[in-house]
Amino acid sequence: MNNVILMASFSLLFSGIIAGDKISPVKPHEVSKREGESVKLKCVYETTYSTPALYWYRHHSDLQAPQFILWKGAKGNTFNYIPDNRYESKTTEKTTELTIKTLTLADTGLYYCALETQ
Repeated sequence: MNNVILMASFSLLFSGIIAGDKISPVKPHEVSKREGESVKLKCVYETTYSTPALYWYRHHSDLQAPQFILWKGAKGNTFNYIPDNRYESKTTEKTTELTIKTLTLADTGLYYCALETQ
């Protein structure tokens, strides 16, 4: 079995971000797991917005744009869009968590969490 290398990072990608809004990974570091295992990545965020949306992206290389994985509402926002059932997401008032089940080598990359407040 091969190792899958994941790295958590962060980004504020969307318009509507106001002073005081922020998002960052919990323990931003490299994670190495074996194919077939699962992994959890987590970010903490702060916003005064009542219905934020939290996004996750994967970036394979500098030769391509980050790839959308999912978005999930938080606080008063109960909507979500998770197109691949290998991914799960939990949000709280202060955190967003991405779970990737049954890892493959294609999951190797840099992972971004993003906050939308508009």
